[in-house]
Amino acid sequence: MVPSIRRRSAVLSGAGAGPRPHDITMIDRAFRWVIPRLVKAPYEDKERQLTLLRASGLDWVAVRPPVIGDGPRTGRYRMGEVRIGSHFRVNAGDVADALLRHVAPGAPKQVAPLLAG
Repeated sequence: MVPSIRRRSAVLSGAGAGPRPHDITMIDRAFRWVIPRLVKAPYEDKERQLTLLRASGLDWVAVRPPVIGDGPRTGRYRMGEVRIGSHFRVNAGDVADALLRHVAPGAPKQVAPLLAG
């Protein structure tokens, strides 16, 4: 019998990259339009990263916070196809928590959830 190797990748991306929800607020639209233009090269890299992940054959997650702030895990964040709105800052501890939750057994595979405070 050949042992099974779990092939899972968890990466940090950004809210301006990846899938675009269709039901978003004006603040979300403005954020998604302005930020990738202000920091064009990093967001192009994030789009390439997601393209490579999709083609990799791995189980993966790409957590996409809008802005990461210095702070501990609070557990007060939303993840999925969420509206960012005015809650655009997410503590670094909460970003780490979200990444760890997505590499746990039974976590969703091949997803790029938004993360909002």
